[in-house]
Amino acid sequence: DVQPVFNRIVETAARLLRCDLVFVHICDGATLSPAALASPQGLLADLGPTHLPIDPDLNFPARAIVDKKMLHLPDWSRIDMPEHERNIRDMFGVNSALYLPLLREDECIGLLTLVGKRANIFGAAEIAQAESFRDQALIAIENARLFNETKEALAQQTATSEVLGVISSSPGDLAPVFTSILDNATRICQAKFGTLFLRQGEALRVAAHHGSLTKAWDEQWRVGTVLQPDTELQAFQTFAAHQPIQVLDLSKAPSYLARNPKAVNSVEVGGIRTMRTVPVLKDDEAIGVITIFRTEVSEFTDKQIALVSNFAAQAVIAIENARLLSELRESLEQQTATAEVLKVISSSPGDLKPVFEAMLEYAVRICGAKFGNIYRFEDKSLHLVAAHNTPPALAEGRHNTPGTFGYFPRCWRQKEACRWR
Repeated sequence: DVQPVFNRIVETAARLLRCDLVFVHICDGATLSPAALASPQGLLADLGPTHLPIDPDLNFPARAIVDKKMLHLPDWSRIDMPEHERNIRDMFGVNSALYLPLLREDECIGLLTLVGKRANIFGAAEIAQAESFRDQALIAIENARLFNETKEALAQQTATSEVLGVISSSPGDLAPVFTSILDNATRICQAKFGTLFLRQGEALRVAAHHGSLTKAWDEQWRVGTVLQPDTELQAFQTFAAHQPIQVLDLSKAPSYLARNPKAVNSVEVGGIRTMRTVPVLKDDEAIGVITIFRTEVSEFTDKQIALVSNFAAQAVIAIENARLLSELRESLEQQTATAEVLKVISSSPGDLKPVFEAMLEYAVRICGAKFGNIYRFEDKSLHLVAAHNTPPALAEGRHNTPGTFGYFPRCWRQKEACRWR
Protein backbone atom coordinates (compact mmCIF):
# COMPACT_ATOMS: atom_id res chain seq x y z
CA ASP A 1 0.00 0.00 0.00
CA VAL A 2 1.82 3.12 -1.24
CA GLN A 3 -0.54 5.65 0.30
CA PRO A 4 0.95 5.65 3.85
CA VAL A 5 4.42 6.04 2.33
CA PHE A 6 3.31 8.98 0.18
CA ASN A 7 1.65 10.60 3.21
CA ARG A 8 4.80 10.25 5.30
CA ILE A 9 7.02 11.59 2.50
CA VAL A 10 5.02 14.79 1.95
CA GLU A 11 4.61 15.37 5.70
CA THR A 12 8.31 14.94 6.42
CA ALA A 13 9.48 16.92 3.40
CA ALA A 14 7.21 19.86 4.26
CA ARG A 15 8.52 19.90 7.83
CA LEU A 16 12.24 19.33 7.21
CA LEU A 17 12.63 21.49 4.12
CA ARG A 18 10.41 24.28 5.43
CA CYS A 19 8.42 24.48 2.23
CA ASP A 20 4.79 25.50 2.14
CA LEU A 21 3.33 22.64 0.06
CA VAL A 22 4.59 19.22 -1.00
CA PHE A 23 2.74 17.08 -3.56
CA VAL A 24 3.11 13.56 -4.87
CA HIS A 25 1.38 13.15 -8.23
CA ILE A 26 0.89 9.95 -10.23
CA CYS A 27 1.05 9.88 -14.06
CA ASP A 28 -0.97 7.59 -16.28
CA GLY A 29 0.78 8.65 -19.49
CA ALA A 30 -1.66 11.39 -20.49
CA THR A 31 -2.79 12.98 -17.22
CA LEU A 32 -1.51 13.80 -13.75
CA SER A 33 -3.44 13.20 -10.50
CA PRO A 34 -2.48 14.09 -6.89
CA ALA A 35 -1.86 11.20 -4.51
CA ALA A 36 -0.75 13.07 -1.36
CA LEU A 37 -0.45 16.70 -0.21
CA ALA A 38 0.94 18.29 2.95
CA SER A 39 1.87 21.63 4.43
CA PRO A 40 4.06 22.22 7.49
CA GLN A 41 0.90 21.82 9.58
CA GLY A 42 0.30 18.27 8.28
CA LEU A 43 -1.63 16.37 5.62
CA LEU A 44 -4.28 18.15 3.59
CA ALA A 45 -7.50 16.37 2.66
CA ASP A 46 -8.23 18.44 -0.44
CA LEU A 47 -5.63 17.23 -2.93
CA GLY A 48 -6.71 19.49 -5.79
CA PRO A 49 -7.88 18.65 -9.33
CA THR A 50 -7.33 15.20 -10.81
CA HIS A 51 -6.45 14.12 -14.35
CA LEU A 52 -4.67 17.34 -15.24
CA PRO A 53 -3.42 17.17 -18.86
CA ILE A 54 0.31 16.67 -19.26
CA ASP A 55 0.91 19.62 -21.56
CA PRO A 56 4.21 21.54 -21.28
CA ASP A 57 2.52 24.66 -22.67
CA LEU A 58 0.08 24.75 -19.75
CA ASN A 59 2.20 24.20 -16.64
CA PHE A 60 5.67 23.61 -15.28
CA PRO A 61 5.00 20.13 -13.82
CA ALA A 62 4.28 18.88 -17.34
CA ARG A 63 7.67 20.21 -18.49
CA ALA A 64 9.47 18.14 -15.85
CA ILE A 65 7.46 15.05 -16.82
CA VAL A 66 8.06 15.41 -20.56
CA ASP A 67 11.74 16.31 -20.19
CA LYS A 68 12.18 13.59 -17.53
CA LYS A 69 14.52 15.70 -15.46
CA MET A 70 14.43 17.90 -12.40
CA LEU A 71 13.07 21.41 -12.86
CA HIS A 72 14.12 24.03 -10.29
CA LEU A 73 12.43 27.44 -10.34
CA PRO A 74 14.14 29.44 -7.56
CA ASP A 75 12.34 32.73 -8.14
CA TRP A 76 9.05 32.86 -10.05
CA SER A 77 9.11 36.65 -10.16
CA ARG A 78 12.04 36.49 -12.57
CA ILE A 79 10.58 34.11 -15.16
CA ASP A 80 7.94 34.31 -17.86
CA MET A 81 5.21 31.79 -17.05
CA PRO A 82 1.89 30.56 -18.48
CA GLU A 83 -1.32 32.11 -17.22
CA HIS A 84 -2.17 28.97 -15.28
CA GLU A 85 1.07 29.20 -13.31
CA ARG A 86 0.58 32.92 -12.67
CA ASN A 87 -2.84 32.13 -11.24
CA ILE A 88 -1.24 29.63 -8.85
CA ARG A 89 1.38 32.19 -7.82
CA ASP A 90 -1.29 34.83 -7.19
CA MET A 91 -3.64 32.43 -5.38
CA PHE A 92 -1.10 30.76 -3.08
CA GLY A 93 1.71 33.31 -3.08
CA VAL A 94 4.15 30.78 -4.54
CA ASN A 95 7.58 32.14 -5.43
CA SER A 96 9.77 29.03 -5.71
CA ALA A 97 9.26 25.44 -6.81
CA LEU A 98 11.12 22.19 -7.29
CA TYR A 99 9.76 19.43 -9.58
CA LEU A 100 11.31 15.95 -9.37
CA PRO A 101 9.99 13.35 -11.85
CA LEU A 102 9.65 9.76 -10.64
CA LEU A 103 11.30 7.66 -13.35
CA ARG A 104 11.09 3.92 -13.87
CA GLU A 105 12.95 2.50 -16.86
CA ASP A 106 12.93 5.90 -18.59
CA GLU A 107 9.17 6.26 -18.04
CA CYS A 108 7.80 9.02 -15.85
CA ILE A 109 5.26 7.47 -13.47
CA GLY A 110 4.91 10.37 -11.06
CA LEU A 111 6.13 13.68 -9.76
CA LEU A 112 7.31 15.04 -6.41
CA THR A 113 6.60 18.77 -6.19
CA LEU A 114 7.83 21.14 -3.48
CA VAL A 115 6.78 24.82 -3.46
CA GLY A 116 7.49 27.77 -1.19
CA LYS A 117 6.15 31.27 -0.69
CA ARG A 118 9.66 32.59 -0.38
CA ALA A 119 12.13 32.70 -3.25
CA ASN A 120 15.39 30.74 -3.25
CA ILE A 121 14.48 28.30 -0.47
CA PHE A 122 15.95 25.25 -2.24
CA GLY A 123 19.73 25.16 -2.02
CA ALA A 124 22.01 22.22 -2.88
CA ALA A 125 21.39 20.53 0.49
CA GLU A 126 17.60 20.91 0.21
CA ILE A 127 17.61 19.57 -3.35
CA ALA A 128 19.68 16.53 -2.27
CA GLN A 129 17.22 15.87 0.57
CA ALA A 130 14.28 16.23 -1.82
CA GLU A 131 15.91 13.74 -4.19
CA SER A 132 16.12 11.21 -1.36
CA PHE A 133 12.38 11.66 -0.75
CA ARG A 134 11.80 11.13 -4.49
CA ASP A 135 13.83 7.91 -4.34
CA GLN A 136 11.77 6.70 -1.37
CA ALA A 137 8.56 7.34 -3.32
CA LEU A 138 9.95 5.34 -6.24
CA ILE A 139 10.91 2.46 -3.92
CA ALA A 140 7.39 2.43 -2.49
CA ILE A 141 5.81 2.37 -5.96
CA GLU A 142 8.16 -0.36 -7.16
CA ASN A 143 7.59 -2.47 -4.05
CA ALA A 144 3.83 -2.16 -4.50
CA ARG A 145 4.11 -3.06 -8.18
CA LEU A 146 6.25 -6.12 -7.52
CA PHE A 147 4.01 -7.21 -4.66
CA ASN A 148 0.86 -6.83 -6.75
CA GLU A 149 2.43 -8.65 -9.71
CA THR A 150 3.52 -11.49 -7.40
CA LYS A 151 0.08 -11.64 -5.82
CA GLU A 152 -1.56 -11.59 -9.25
CA ALA A 153 0.73 -14.33 -10.58
CA LEU A 154 0.07 -16.44 -7.48
CA ALA A 155 -3.69 -15.97 -7.87
CA GLN A 156 -3.48 -17.04 -11.52
CA GLN A 157 -1.33 -20.07 -10.70
CA THR A 158 -3.71 -21.05 -7.91
CA ALA A 159 -6.69 -20.69 -10.22
CA THR A 160 -4.99 -22.81 -12.89
CA SER A 161 -4.13 -25.43 -10.30
CA GLU A 162 -7.73 -25.49 -9.05
CA VAL A 163 -9.09 -26.05 -12.55
CA LEU A 164 -6.57 -28.81 -13.26
CA GLY A 165 -7.50 -30.37 -9.91
CA VAL A 166 -11.17 -30.41 -10.91
CA ILE A 167 -10.26 -31.96 -14.27
CA SER A 168 -8.30 -34.76 -12.58
CA SER A 169 -10.97 -35.38 -9.92
CA SER A 170 -13.90 -35.34 -12.37
CA PRO A 171 -12.85 -37.56 -15.29
CA GLY A 172 -15.55 -37.52 -17.92
CA ASP A 173 -17.71 -34.96 -16.06
CA LEU A 174 -17.40 -31.59 -17.77
CA ALA A 175 -19.94 -29.59 -15.75
CA PRO A 176 -17.75 -29.03 -12.64
CA VAL A 177 -14.75 -28.23 -14.86
CA PHE A 178 -16.62 -25.55 -16.81
CA THR A 179 -18.02 -24.12 -13.57
CA SER A 180 -14.53 -23.90 -12.06
CA ILE A 181 -13.14 -22.26 -15.21
CA LEU A 182 -15.78 -19.52 -15.27
CA ASP A 183 -15.65 -19.03 -11.51
CA ASN A 184 -11.90 -18.41 -11.59
CA ALA A 185 -11.93 -16.40 -14.83
CA THR A 186 -14.60 -13.96 -13.66
CA ARG A 187 -13.10 -13.61 -10.18
CA ILE A 188 -9.52 -12.89 -11.25
CA CYS A 189 -10.57 -10.65 -14.14
CA GLN A 190 -13.07 -8.72 -11.95
CA ALA A 191 -15.93 -9.60 -14.30
CA LYS A 192 -19.60 -9.78 -13.34
CA PHE A 193 -20.64 -12.67 -15.55
CA GLY A 194 -19.10 -15.38 -17.71
CA THR A 195 -20.42 -17.83 -20.28
CA LEU A 196 -18.84 -20.83 -21.95
CA PHE A 197 -20.32 -21.77 -25.32
CA LEU A 198 -19.66 -24.99 -27.20
CA ARG A 199 -20.24 -25.51 -30.89
CA GLN A 200 -23.49 -27.20 -31.88
CA GLY A 201 -23.47 -27.45 -35.65
CA GLU A 202 -23.33 -23.84 -36.84
CA ALA A 203 -24.79 -22.57 -33.57
CA LEU A 204 -23.33 -22.07 -30.08
CA ARG A 205 -24.84 -23.78 -27.04
CA VAL A 206 -24.45 -22.48 -23.48
CA ALA A 207 -22.42 -25.18 -21.71
CA ALA A 208 -21.93 -23.21 -18.47
CA HIS A 209 -22.38 -19.75 -17.02
CA HIS A 210 -21.28 -18.05 -13.82
CA GLY A 211 -22.51 -14.97 -12.02
CA SER A 212 -25.72 -13.00 -12.17
CA LEU A 213 -26.65 -9.76 -13.92
CA THR A 214 -30.42 -9.47 -13.76
CA LYS A 215 -33.10 -12.13 -13.25
CA ALA A 216 -34.41 -11.62 -16.78
CA TRP A 217 -30.90 -11.93 -18.24
CA ASP A 218 -30.03 -15.03 -16.21
CA GLU A 219 -33.26 -16.71 -17.29
CA GLN A 220 -32.47 -16.18 -20.97
CA TRP A 221 -29.00 -17.72 -20.73
CA ARG A 222 -29.62 -20.97 -18.92
CA VAL A 223 -27.36 -23.93 -19.64
CA GLY A 224 -28.57 -25.55 -22.85
CA THR A 225 -29.66 -22.29 -24.48
CA VAL A 226 -28.71 -22.26 -28.18
CA LEU A 227 -27.42 -19.08 -29.81
CA GLN A 228 -28.19 -19.16 -33.52
CA PRO A 229 -25.52 -17.95 -35.99
CA ASP A 230 -25.30 -14.15 -36.20
CA THR A 231 -22.22 -12.49 -37.70
CA GLU A 232 -23.02 -9.22 -35.89
CA LEU A 233 -22.46 -10.85 -32.52
CA GLN A 234 -19.02 -10.85 -30.94
CA ALA A 235 -19.16 -14.53 -29.94
CA PHE A 236 -19.54 -15.64 -33.57
CA GLN A 237 -16.93 -13.13 -34.76
CA THR A 238 -14.46 -14.62 -32.25
CA PHE A 239 -15.47 -18.13 -33.29
CA ALA A 240 -14.82 -17.35 -36.95
CA ALA A 241 -11.62 -15.33 -36.46
CA HIS A 242 -10.05 -17.71 -33.89
CA GLN A 243 -8.89 -14.56 -32.05
CA PRO A 244 -9.89 -12.82 -28.79
CA ILE A 245 -12.06 -9.73 -29.28
CA GLN A 246 -12.83 -6.94 -26.84
CA VAL A 247 -15.70 -4.45 -26.99
CA LEU A 248 -14.94 -1.58 -24.61
CA ASP A 249 -18.48 -0.20 -24.56
CA LEU A 250 -21.22 -2.40 -26.00
CA SER A 251 -23.69 0.50 -25.90
CA LYS A 252 -21.58 2.16 -28.63
CA ALA A 253 -20.88 -1.00 -30.66
CA PRO A 254 -22.22 -1.34 -34.24
CA SER A 255 -24.39 -4.33 -33.26
CA TYR A 256 -26.18 -2.29 -30.58
CA LEU A 257 -26.49 0.84 -32.71
CA ALA A 258 -28.01 -1.34 -35.46
CA ARG A 259 -30.49 -2.58 -32.81
CA ASN A 260 -29.45 -6.20 -33.06
CA PRO A 261 -31.88 -7.95 -30.65
CA LYS A 262 -29.16 -9.87 -28.78
CA ALA A 263 -26.96 -6.79 -28.43
CA VAL A 264 -29.90 -4.68 -27.27
CA ASN A 265 -30.81 -7.38 -24.77
CA SER A 266 -27.24 -7.49 -23.46
CA VAL A 267 -27.10 -3.72 -22.92
CA GLU A 268 -30.63 -2.97 -21.79
CA VAL A 269 -31.49 -6.15 -19.86
CA GLY A 270 -28.08 -7.39 -18.75
CA GLY A 271 -26.54 -3.93 -18.29
CA ILE A 272 -23.36 -5.10 -20.05
CA ARG A 273 -20.75 -2.58 -21.13
CA THR A 274 -17.29 -4.11 -21.55
CA MET A 275 -17.05 -7.65 -22.86
CA ARG A 276 -14.20 -9.93 -23.87
CA THR A 277 -14.56 -13.11 -25.91
CA VAL A 278 -11.85 -15.77 -26.26
CA PRO A 279 -12.03 -18.76 -28.64
CA VAL A 280 -11.78 -22.33 -27.39
CA LEU A 281 -9.44 -23.96 -29.93
CA LYS A 282 -8.58 -27.61 -30.52
CA ASP A 283 -5.96 -28.29 -33.21
CA ASP A 284 -6.60 -24.81 -34.68
CA GLU A 285 -10.32 -25.56 -34.91
CA ALA A 286 -12.79 -23.48 -32.91
CA ILE A 287 -15.02 -25.65 -30.73
CA GLY A 288 -16.35 -22.96 -28.43
CA VAL A 289 -16.08 -19.46 -26.98
CA ILE A 290 -15.58 -18.06 -23.47
CA THR A 291 -17.19 -14.67 -22.83
CA ILE A 292 -16.73 -12.48 -19.75
CA PHE A 293 -18.61 -9.25 -19.05
CA ARG A 294 -18.38 -6.08 -16.99
CA THR A 295 -21.26 -3.75 -16.25
CA GLU A 296 -18.93 -0.74 -16.29
CA VAL A 297 -16.68 0.53 -19.08
CA SER A 298 -13.35 -0.93 -18.02
CA GLU A 299 -10.86 -2.51 -20.39
CA PHE A 300 -9.58 -6.04 -19.73
CA THR A 301 -5.77 -6.15 -19.59
CA ASP A 302 -3.50 -8.27 -21.78
CA LYS A 303 -2.66 -10.42 -18.73
CA GLN A 304 -6.34 -11.07 -18.10
CA ILE A 305 -6.88 -12.00 -21.74
CA ALA A 306 -3.95 -14.43 -21.56
CA LEU A 307 -5.43 -15.95 -18.41
CA VAL A 308 -8.82 -16.56 -20.05
CA SER A 309 -7.03 -18.06 -23.08
CA ASN A 310 -5.24 -20.40 -20.68
CA PHE A 311 -8.58 -21.42 -19.18
CA ALA A 312 -9.89 -22.05 -22.71
CA ALA A 313 -6.97 -24.45 -23.26
CA GLN A 314 -7.87 -26.22 -20.02
CA ALA A 315 -11.45 -26.58 -21.24
CA VAL A 316 -10.07 -28.35 -24.32
CA ILE A 317 -8.05 -30.67 -22.07
CA ALA A 318 -11.18 -31.54 -20.10
CA ILE A 319 -13.25 -32.11 -23.26
CA GLU A 320 -10.55 -34.33 -24.77
CA ASN A 321 -10.18 -36.28 -21.52
CA ALA A 322 -13.94 -36.83 -21.42
CA ARG A 323 -13.95 -38.01 -25.04
CA LEU A 324 -11.08 -40.44 -24.52
CA LEU A 325 -12.63 -41.78 -21.32
CA SER A 326 -15.99 -42.21 -23.05
CA GLU A 327 -14.34 -44.07 -25.93
CA LEU A 328 -12.43 -46.25 -23.46
CA ARG A 329 -15.58 -47.08 -21.53
CA GLU A 330 -17.47 -47.79 -24.74
CA SER A 331 -14.70 -50.05 -26.01
CA LEU A 332 -14.50 -51.87 -22.69
CA GLU A 333 -18.26 -52.29 -22.58
CA GLN A 334 -18.32 -53.69 -26.12
CA GLN A 335 -15.53 -56.13 -25.34
CA THR A 336 -17.32 -57.25 -22.18
CA ALA A 337 -20.57 -57.70 -24.08
CA THR A 338 -18.83 -59.74 -26.77
CA ALA A 339 -17.20 -61.94 -24.14
CA GLU A 340 -20.54 -62.49 -22.40
CA VAL A 341 -22.26 -63.48 -25.65
CA LEU A 342 -19.42 -65.87 -26.51
CA LYS A 343 -19.77 -67.37 -23.05
CA VAL A 344 -23.50 -67.96 -23.65
CA ILE A 345 -22.74 -69.53 -27.02
CA SER A 346 -20.23 -71.91 -25.49
CA SER A 347 -22.56 -72.80 -22.61
CA SER A 348 -25.62 -73.36 -24.85
CA PRO A 349 -24.55 -75.56 -27.75
CA GLY A 350 -27.46 -76.16 -30.07
CA ASP A 351 -29.79 -73.77 -28.20
CA LEU A 352 -30.10 -70.44 -30.03
CA LYS A 353 -32.73 -68.79 -27.84
CA PRO A 354 -30.40 -67.77 -24.92
CA VAL A 355 -27.77 -66.64 -27.44
CA PHE A 356 -30.24 -64.39 -29.26
CA GLU A 357 -31.56 -63.02 -25.98
CA ALA A 358 -28.04 -62.23 -24.75
CA MET A 359 -27.17 -60.54 -28.06
CA LEU A 360 -30.28 -58.35 -27.92
CA GLU A 361 -29.82 -57.39 -24.29
CA TYR A 362 -26.28 -56.14 -24.84
CA ALA A 363 -27.01 -54.55 -28.23
CA VAL A 364 -29.97 -52.57 -26.87
CA ARG A 365 -28.05 -51.40 -23.79
CA ILE A 366 -24.81 -50.43 -25.53
CA CYS A 367 -26.60 -48.63 -28.36
CA GLY A 368 -28.95 -46.79 -26.01
CA ALA A 369 -31.98 -48.23 -27.78
CA LYS A 370 -35.51 -48.70 -26.43
CA PHE A 371 -35.93 -52.29 -27.54
CA GLY A 372 -34.66 -54.77 -30.10
CA ASN A 373 -35.80 -57.79 -32.13
CA ILE A 374 -34.09 -60.62 -33.99
CA TYR A 375 -35.77 -62.10 -37.06
CA ARG A 376 -34.91 -65.20 -39.07
CA PHE A 377 -35.55 -65.44 -42.78
CA GLU A 378 -37.28 -68.69 -43.59
CA ASP A 379 -39.67 -69.69 -46.39
CA LYS A 380 -39.30 -66.26 -48.02
CA SER A 381 -40.53 -64.44 -44.95
CA LEU A 382 -39.24 -63.10 -41.64
CA HIS A 383 -40.00 -64.74 -38.30
CA LEU A 384 -39.49 -63.03 -34.91
CA VAL A 385 -37.28 -65.37 -32.86
CA ALA A 386 -36.17 -63.08 -29.99
CA ALA A 387 -37.24 -59.77 -28.45
CA HIS A 388 -35.84 -57.53 -25.71
CA ASN A 389 -38.02 -54.89 -24.06
CA THR A 390 -40.27 -54.94 -27.13
CA PRO A 391 -43.79 -53.65 -26.36
CA PRO A 392 -45.95 -56.77 -25.73
CA ALA A 393 -48.54 -55.93 -28.37
CA LEU A 394 -45.87 -55.45 -31.03
CA ALA A 395 -44.01 -58.63 -30.08
CA GLU A 396 -47.25 -60.63 -30.07
CA GLY A 397 -48.21 -59.31 -33.49
CA ARG A 398 -44.81 -60.15 -34.94
CA HIS A 399 -44.94 -63.67 -33.51
CA ASN A 400 -48.31 -64.37 -35.02
CA THR A 401 -47.86 -62.73 -38.41
CA PRO A 402 -44.52 -63.66 -39.93
CA GLY A 403 -43.80 -61.70 -43.11
CA THR A 404 -41.62 -59.10 -44.75
CA PHE A 405 -42.75 -56.15 -42.55
CA GLY A 406 -42.40 -53.68 -45.38
CA TYR A 407 -39.08 -51.94 -44.63
CA PHE A 408 -36.82 -55.00 -44.08
CA PRO A 409 -36.42 -56.38 -47.66
CA ARG A 410 -33.80 -53.77 -48.53
CA CYS A 411 -31.53 -55.09 -45.74
CA TRP A 412 -31.41 -58.66 -46.93
CA ARG A 413 -31.46 -57.82 -50.64
CA GLN A 414 -28.50 -55.43 -50.34
CA LYS A 415 -26.87 -57.44 -47.55
CA GLU A 416 -25.94 -54.29 -45.62
CA ALA A 417 -27.02 -52.42 -42.51
CA CYS A 418 -29.87 -50.00 -42.96
CA ARG A 419 -30.82 -47.02 -40.83
CA TRP A 420 -34.04 -44.99 -40.68
CA ARG A 421 -33.94 -41.62 -38.94
